[in-house]
Amino acid sequence: MPIDCPLPILLRLPSWLGDLVAAEPIARALHGALAAEGRAGALSLAGPEALLPLFEGRFPGSPRLAHRGRGAENLAAFRGHGTALLLTGSLRSAWLAWRAGIPERIGLLRDGRGPLLTRGHRPARAAGRGIPLWPPRPALPRPVGQAYAELLPYLGLSLADAEPRLELSPAAEQACLGRLQSLGLEPGQPYLLASVGGRPGSAKALDADRAAALLGPLGAELGLPLVLTGAPPEAAEVAAVAARLAARGQPPRLAFGAGSSTLPELIGLARSAALFVGTDSGARHVARAAGAPTLALLGPMDGRHSAEHGRRERTLGLGLECQPCGRERCPLSGAAERRCLRGFTPEDLLPAARELLALPRTRPRARGAPGLAPGAGAAPGAP
Repeated sequence: MPIDCPLPILLRLPSWLGDLVAAEPIARALHGALAAEGRAGALSLAGPEALLPLFEGRFPGSPRLAHRGRGAENLAAFRGHGTALLLTGSLRSAWLAWRAGIPERIGLLRDGRGPLLTRGHRPARAAGRGIPLWPPRPALPRPVGQAYAELLPYLGLSLADAEPRLELSPAAEQACLGRLQSLGLEPGQPYLLASVGGRPGSAKALDADRAAALLGPLGAELGLPLVLTGAPPEAAEVAAVAARLAARGQPPRLAFGAGSSTLPELIGLARSAALFVGTDSGARHVARAAGAPTLALLGPMDGRHSAEHGRRERTLGLGLECQPCGRERCPLSGAAERRCLRGFTPEDLLPAARELLALPRTRPRARGAPGLAPGAGAAPGAP
Protein backbone atom coordinates (compact mmCIF):
# COMPACT_ATOMS: atom_id res chain seq x y z
CA MET A 1 0.00 0.00 0.00
CA PRO A 2 1.60 3.33 -1.05
CA ILE A 3 2.07 6.02 1.54
CA ASP A 4 -0.30 8.94 1.13
CA CYS A 5 1.48 11.92 2.68
CA PRO A 6 4.22 14.40 1.77
CA LEU A 7 7.74 12.95 1.91
CA PRO A 8 10.17 12.65 3.58
CA ILE A 9 8.65 11.51 6.88
CA LEU A 10 10.02 12.41 10.31
CA LEU A 11 9.02 9.69 12.78
CA ARG A 12 9.37 11.23 16.24
CA LEU A 13 9.89 8.23 18.49
CA PRO A 14 8.85 8.11 22.17
CA SER A 15 11.26 9.09 24.93
CA TRP A 16 10.50 6.13 27.22
CA LEU A 17 11.93 2.67 26.60
CA GLY A 18 8.67 0.74 26.93
CA ASP A 19 6.86 3.16 24.62
CA LEU A 20 9.70 2.93 22.10
CA VAL A 21 9.29 -0.84 22.01
CA ALA A 22 5.57 -0.33 21.37
CA ALA A 23 6.47 1.97 18.46
CA GLU A 24 8.55 -0.67 16.67
CA PRO A 25 5.64 -1.94 14.52
CA ILE A 26 5.01 1.63 13.32
CA ALA A 27 8.63 2.10 12.30
CA ARG A 28 8.63 -1.34 10.64
CA ALA A 29 5.46 -0.61 8.68
CA LEU A 30 6.69 2.79 7.45
CA HIS A 31 10.14 1.49 6.54
CA GLY A 32 8.68 -1.54 4.76
CA ALA A 33 6.29 0.55 2.68
CA LEU A 34 9.00 3.03 1.66
CA ALA A 35 11.69 0.39 1.09
CA ALA A 36 9.34 -1.49 -1.25
CA GLU A 37 9.38 1.63 -3.43
CA GLY A 38 13.13 2.11 -3.10
CA ARG A 39 12.71 5.13 -0.83
CA ALA A 40 13.89 3.94 2.59
CA GLY A 41 15.86 7.19 2.89
CA ALA A 42 12.56 9.09 2.98
CA LEU A 43 12.04 7.99 6.60
CA SER A 44 13.99 9.65 9.43
CA LEU A 45 13.93 8.14 12.92
CA ALA A 46 14.20 10.85 15.60
CA GLY A 47 14.61 9.92 19.24
CA PRO A 48 16.81 9.91 22.35
CA GLU A 49 20.42 8.98 21.72
CA ALA A 50 20.34 6.51 24.63
CA LEU A 51 17.37 4.58 23.19
CA LEU A 52 17.98 4.48 19.43
CA PRO A 53 20.44 1.53 19.81
CA LEU A 54 17.33 -0.57 20.40
CA PHE A 55 16.98 -0.52 16.60
CA GLU A 56 20.64 -1.29 15.92
CA GLY A 57 20.96 -2.95 12.51
CA ARG A 58 17.30 -2.29 11.69
CA PHE A 59 15.63 -0.15 9.03
CA PRO A 60 18.61 0.21 6.65
CA GLY A 61 18.77 3.41 4.65
CA SER A 62 16.69 5.41 7.11
CA PRO A 63 18.74 8.12 8.86
CA ARG A 64 18.76 8.52 12.64
CA LEU A 65 18.27 11.93 14.23
CA ALA A 66 19.45 11.45 17.81
CA HIS A 67 19.25 13.96 20.64
CA ARG A 68 20.74 13.77 24.12
CA GLY A 69 17.71 14.92 26.07
CA ARG A 70 14.86 17.37 26.31
CA GLY A 71 15.83 20.64 24.66
CA ALA A 72 18.71 19.09 22.70
CA GLU A 73 16.77 18.28 19.53
CA ASN A 74 18.42 19.41 16.29
CA LEU A 75 15.77 21.69 14.82
CA ALA A 76 17.78 22.16 11.61
CA ALA A 77 17.71 18.39 11.00
CA PHE A 78 13.92 18.40 11.34
CA ARG A 79 13.56 20.96 8.54
CA GLY A 80 12.92 19.71 5.03
CA HIS A 81 10.57 16.91 6.03
CA GLY A 82 7.10 16.85 4.48
CA THR A 83 5.35 14.95 7.29
CA ALA A 84 5.97 14.55 11.01
CA LEU A 85 4.39 11.56 12.69
CA LEU A 86 4.60 12.29 16.41
CA LEU A 87 4.53 9.26 18.70
CA THR A 88 5.24 11.51 21.66
CA GLY A 89 2.37 13.05 23.58
CA SER A 90 3.99 16.32 24.59
CA LEU A 91 3.16 19.84 23.54
CA ARG A 92 6.88 20.42 22.97
CA SER A 93 7.23 17.80 20.23
CA ALA A 94 4.35 19.33 18.24
CA TRP A 95 5.80 22.81 18.76
CA LEU A 96 9.20 21.70 17.43
CA ALA A 97 7.62 20.17 14.31
CA TRP A 98 5.71 23.40 13.76
CA ARG A 99 8.85 25.51 14.27
CA ALA A 100 10.71 23.31 11.78
CA GLY A 101 8.12 24.21 9.15
CA ILE A 102 6.99 20.63 8.53
CA PRO A 103 3.72 21.12 6.59
CA GLU A 104 1.94 17.91 7.71
CA ARG A 105 1.99 17.24 11.47
CA ILE A 106 0.14 14.18 12.74
CA GLY A 107 -0.24 13.03 16.32
CA LEU A 108 -2.50 12.39 19.28
CA LEU A 109 -4.74 15.27 20.34
CA ARG A 110 -3.74 15.81 23.95
CA ASP A 111 -1.99 18.28 26.24
CA GLY A 112 -3.38 21.27 24.33
CA ARG A 113 -1.32 20.69 21.21
CA GLY A 114 -4.23 20.40 18.77
CA PRO A 115 -3.65 23.84 17.17
CA LEU A 116 -0.08 22.80 16.27
CA LEU A 117 -1.21 19.64 14.43
CA THR A 118 -2.67 19.51 10.94
CA ARG A 119 -4.27 16.14 11.60
CA GLY A 120 -4.82 14.53 14.96
CA HIS A 121 -6.46 11.59 16.60
CA ARG A 122 -8.31 11.92 19.87
CA PRO A 123 -7.83 8.95 22.21
CA ALA A 124 -11.00 7.22 23.33
CA ARG A 125 -12.34 8.55 26.61
CA ALA A 126 -14.47 7.12 29.36
CA ALA A 127 -18.22 7.30 28.79
CA GLY A 128 -20.17 10.06 30.49
CA ARG A 129 -23.30 12.15 30.15
CA GLY A 130 -23.34 15.60 28.67
CA ILE A 131 -20.25 17.55 27.70
CA PRO A 132 -18.41 18.37 30.91
CA LEU A 133 -15.97 21.21 30.47
CA TRP A 134 -13.76 20.42 33.45
CA PRO A 135 -12.35 18.10 34.40
CA PRO A 136 -12.39 16.34 31.03
CA ARG A 137 -13.38 12.70 30.93
CA PRO A 138 -10.25 10.56 31.40
CA ALA A 139 -8.72 8.66 28.50
CA LEU A 140 -9.51 4.98 28.53
CA PRO A 141 -6.66 2.85 29.88
CA ARG A 142 -5.41 0.82 26.92
CA PRO A 143 -2.14 -0.28 25.33
CA VAL A 144 -0.07 2.59 24.00
CA GLY A 145 0.76 0.59 20.87
CA GLN A 146 -2.93 0.61 19.96
CA ALA A 147 -2.98 4.41 20.08
CA TYR A 148 0.08 4.54 17.80
CA ALA A 149 -1.54 2.17 15.30
CA GLU A 150 -4.57 4.45 15.06
CA LEU A 151 -2.34 7.19 13.62
CA LEU A 152 -1.11 5.16 10.62
CA PRO A 153 -4.31 5.52 8.53
CA TYR A 154 -3.62 9.27 8.39
CA LEU A 155 -0.61 8.30 6.24
CA GLY A 156 -2.61 5.89 4.09
CA LEU A 157 -1.32 2.78 5.86
CA SER A 158 -2.74 0.08 8.08
CA LEU A 159 -0.83 -2.12 10.51
CA ALA A 160 -0.71 -5.77 9.44
CA ASP A 161 1.46 -6.92 12.36
CA ALA A 162 0.99 -4.99 15.60
CA GLU A 163 3.28 -7.13 17.77
CA PRO A 164 6.63 -5.49 18.60
CA ARG A 165 9.59 -7.58 17.44
CA LEU A 166 13.17 -6.79 18.41
CA GLU A 167 15.98 -8.28 16.39
CA LEU A 168 19.58 -9.00 17.26
CA SER A 169 22.57 -7.80 15.26
CA PRO A 170 25.47 -10.24 14.75
CA ALA A 171 27.77 -7.99 16.82
CA ALA A 172 25.37 -7.94 19.76
CA GLU A 173 24.90 -11.69 19.49
CA GLN A 174 28.62 -12.33 19.73
CA ALA A 175 28.94 -9.92 22.67
CA CYS A 176 26.23 -11.81 24.55
CA LEU A 177 27.72 -15.20 23.78
CA GLY A 178 31.13 -14.07 24.98
CA ARG A 179 29.74 -12.62 28.19
CA LEU A 180 27.72 -15.71 29.03
CA GLN A 181 30.57 -18.09 28.23
CA SER A 182 32.93 -16.09 30.46
CA LEU A 183 30.57 -16.88 33.32
CA GLY A 184 30.38 -20.57 32.56
CA LEU A 185 27.00 -20.36 30.82
CA GLU A 186 27.12 -22.15 27.50
CA PRO A 187 24.83 -21.41 24.54
CA GLY A 188 21.59 -23.22 25.17
CA GLN A 189 21.99 -23.39 28.96
CA PRO A 190 18.81 -22.00 30.54
CA TYR A 191 18.96 -19.18 33.06
CA LEU A 192 16.67 -16.77 34.85
CA LEU A 193 17.12 -13.16 33.70
CA ALA A 194 15.91 -10.55 36.19
CA SER A 195 15.72 -6.78 35.84
CA VAL A 196 16.29 -5.28 39.27
CA GLY A 197 17.16 -1.67 38.51
CA GLY A 198 15.02 1.37 39.18
CA ARG A 199 15.10 4.89 40.45
CA PRO A 200 15.84 5.00 44.20
CA GLY A 201 12.62 5.15 46.18
CA SER A 202 10.44 4.57 43.13
CA ALA A 203 7.12 2.84 43.82
CA LYS A 204 7.58 1.04 40.49
CA ALA A 205 10.78 -0.76 41.49
CA LEU A 206 11.59 -3.54 43.94
CA ASP A 207 13.88 -2.53 46.79
CA ALA A 208 17.07 -4.58 47.13
CA ASP A 209 15.91 -6.61 50.12
CA ARG A 210 12.63 -7.69 48.52
CA ALA A 211 14.28 -8.39 45.14
CA ALA A 212 16.80 -10.70 46.77
CA ALA A 213 14.12 -12.39 48.89
CA LEU A 214 12.08 -13.12 45.75
CA LEU A 215 14.75 -14.01 43.21
CA GLY A 216 16.99 -16.17 45.36
CA PRO A 217 14.30 -18.73 46.30
CA LEU A 218 12.70 -18.50 42.84
CA GLY A 219 15.93 -19.37 41.03
CA ALA A 220 16.68 -22.15 43.51
CA GLU A 221 13.20 -23.67 43.20
CA LEU A 222 13.38 -23.59 39.39
CA GLY A 223 16.97 -24.83 39.30
CA LEU A 224 18.11 -21.88 37.21
CA PRO A 225 21.25 -19.76 37.54
CA LEU A 226 20.39 -16.11 38.04
CA VAL A 227 21.51 -13.27 35.75
CA LEU A 228 20.79 -9.70 36.91
CA THR A 229 20.42 -6.74 34.61
CA GLY A 230 19.83 -3.02 34.93
CA ALA A 231 20.48 0.15 32.99
CA PRO A 232 23.86 1.86 33.49
CA PRO A 233 22.38 4.54 35.82
CA GLU A 234 21.00 1.72 37.98
CA ALA A 235 24.37 0.11 38.69
CA ALA A 236 24.19 0.84 42.42
CA GLU A 237 20.76 -0.78 42.74
CA VAL A 238 21.88 -3.87 40.81
CA ALA A 239 25.00 -4.16 42.97
CA ALA A 240 22.89 -3.90 46.15
CA VAL A 241 20.68 -6.81 45.04
CA ALA A 242 23.74 -8.87 44.11
CA ALA A 243 25.28 -8.22 47.55
CA ARG A 244 22.12 -9.33 49.34
CA LEU A 245 21.88 -12.47 47.23
CA ALA A 246 25.51 -13.27 48.02
CA ALA A 247 24.80 -12.79 51.72
CA ARG A 248 22.00 -15.36 51.37
CA GLY A 249 24.44 -17.83 49.84
CA GLN A 250 22.81 -17.40 46.41
CA PRO A 251 25.20 -15.14 44.45
CA PRO A 252 24.06 -14.31 40.92
CA ARG A 253 26.20 -15.36 38.00
CA LEU A 254 26.19 -11.86 36.60
CA ALA A 255 25.28 -8.37 37.78
CA PHE A 256 25.37 -5.75 35.05
CA GLY A 257 26.88 -2.46 36.06
CA ALA A 258 27.59 0.92 34.54
CA GLY A 259 28.38 0.88 30.85
CA SER A 260 27.76 -2.82 30.26
CA SER A 261 24.00 -3.28 30.00
CA THR A 262 23.50 -1.94 26.50
CA LEU A 263 20.11 -2.28 24.85
CA PRO A 264 21.31 -4.62 22.08
CA GLU A 265 22.90 -6.80 24.75
CA LEU A 266 19.65 -6.86 26.71
CA ILE A 267 17.86 -8.08 23.59
CA GLY A 268 20.38 -10.89 23.23
CA LEU A 269 20.20 -11.91 26.87
CA ALA A 270 16.40 -11.97 26.77
CA ARG A 271 16.33 -14.06 23.60
CA SER A 272 18.35 -16.84 25.20
CA ALA A 273 16.87 -16.67 28.71
CA ALA A 274 14.59 -19.43 29.95
CA LEU A 275 12.55 -16.81 31.80
CA PHE A 276 12.56 -13.05 32.40
CA VAL A 277 11.26 -11.59 35.68
CA GLY A 278 10.85 -7.90 36.47
CA THR A 279 8.49 -5.09 37.32
CA ASP A 280 6.50 -3.13 34.75
CA SER A 281 9.57 -1.40 33.36
CA GLY A 282 11.12 -0.78 29.97
CA ALA A 283 13.23 -3.93 30.34
CA ARG A 284 10.05 -5.98 30.62
CA HIS A 285 8.85 -4.73 27.23
CA VAL A 286 12.26 -5.32 25.64
CA ALA A 287 12.31 -8.89 26.96
CA ARG A 288 8.82 -9.65 25.70
CA ALA A 289 9.51 -8.22 22.24
CA ALA A 290 12.77 -10.17 22.09
CA GLY A 291 10.88 -13.42 22.65
CA ALA A 292 11.55 -14.20 26.31
CA PRO A 293 8.83 -15.82 28.43
CA THR A 294 8.10 -12.86 30.69
CA LEU A 295 6.76 -12.59 34.22
CA ALA A 296 5.90 -9.00 35.18
CA LEU A 297 5.02 -7.69 38.65
CA LEU A 298 2.64 -4.77 38.15
CA GLY A 299 2.92 -2.94 41.46
CA PRO A 300 1.31 0.50 41.09
CA MET A 301 0.89 0.24 37.32
CA ASP A 302 -2.35 -0.40 35.43
CA GLY A 303 -1.95 -3.63 33.45
CA ARG A 304 -4.43 -2.42 30.82
CA HIS A 305 -1.79 -0.09 29.39
CA SER A 306 0.33 -3.08 28.33
CA ALA A 307 -2.17 -5.93 27.99
CA GLU A 308 -1.57 -6.72 24.32
CA HIS A 309 0.67 -9.47 22.89
CA GLY A 310 0.72 -11.46 26.11
CA ARG A 311 0.85 -15.01 24.75
CA ARG A 312 4.23 -15.59 26.38
CA GLU A 313 3.77 -13.25 29.30
CA ARG A 314 2.06 -13.41 32.68
CA THR A 315 1.37 -10.38 34.85
CA LEU A 316 0.86 -10.53 38.61
CA GLY A 317 -0.79 -8.02 40.92
CA LEU A 318 -1.82 -8.30 44.53
CA GLY A 319 -5.26 -6.74 44.00
CA LEU A 320 -4.91 -4.16 46.76
CA GLU A 321 -7.50 -1.44 47.18
CA CYS A 322 -4.90 1.22 46.32
CA GLN A 323 -3.99 -0.41 42.99
CA PRO A 324 -3.40 0.85 40.41
CA CYS A 325 -2.33 4.32 41.44
CA GLY A 326 0.32 4.83 38.74
CA ARG A 327 2.40 7.04 41.03
CA GLU A 328 6.16 7.31 40.98
CA ARG A 329 6.26 7.78 44.78
CA CYS A 330 4.06 5.82 47.13
CA PRO A 331 1.83 8.16 49.21
CA LEU A 332 1.50 5.60 52.01
CA SER A 333 3.84 5.17 54.95
CA GLY A 334 4.92 2.53 57.42
CA ALA A 335 4.08 -1.10 56.68
CA ALA A 336 1.71 -0.05 53.87
CA GLU A 337 4.38 1.82 51.90
CA ARG A 338 5.01 0.18 48.50
CA ARG A 339 3.20 -2.94 49.67
CA CYS A 340 1.94 -3.53 46.11
CA LEU A 341 5.46 -4.81 45.33
CA ARG A 342 6.85 -5.60 48.78
CA GLY A 343 3.91 -7.92 49.44
CA PHE A 344 4.96 -10.51 46.86
CA THR A 345 6.41 -13.83 48.04
CA PRO A 346 8.31 -16.46 46.02
CA GLU A 347 5.23 -18.68 46.28
CA ASP A 348 3.21 -16.00 44.44
CA LEU A 349 5.60 -16.17 41.49
CA LEU A 350 6.20 -19.91 41.21
CA PRO A 351 2.97 -21.05 39.47
CA ALA A 352 3.23 -18.47 36.70
CA ALA A 353 6.98 -19.07 36.32
CA ARG A 354 6.46 -22.82 35.90
CA GLU A 355 3.64 -22.24 33.42
CA LEU A 356 5.88 -20.03 31.29
CA LEU A 357 8.78 -22.49 31.43
CA ALA A 358 6.50 -25.23 30.14
CA LEU A 359 5.61 -23.28 26.97
CA PRO A 360 7.16 -24.39 23.65
CA ARG A 361 10.65 -22.99 23.22
CA THR A 362 10.37 -20.61 20.27
CA ARG A 363 12.18 -17.38 19.49
CA PRO A 364 11.74 -14.76 16.75
CA ARG A 365 14.91 -14.67 14.70
CA ALA A 366 16.69 -11.65 13.27
CA ARG A 367 16.70 -11.45 9.51
CA GLY A 368 20.08 -12.62 8.22
CA ALA A 369 21.50 -13.43 11.65
CA PRO A 370 21.27 -16.59 13.72
CA GLY A 371 19.61 -16.23 17.09
CA LEU A 372 21.19 -17.18 20.38
CA ALA A 373 20.48 -20.82 21.04
CA PRO A 374 17.67 -21.20 23.58
CA GLY A 375 17.56 -23.95 26.14
CA ALA A 376 15.88 -27.09 24.91
CA GLY A 377 12.62 -27.98 26.61
CA ALA A 378 11.67 -26.85 30.07
CA ALA A 379 14.28 -25.67 32.53
CA PRO A 380 15.48 -27.90 35.34
CA GLY A 381 12.91 -27.91 38.10
CA ALA A 382 10.05 -27.09 35.75
CA PRO A 383 7.31 -29.67 35.27
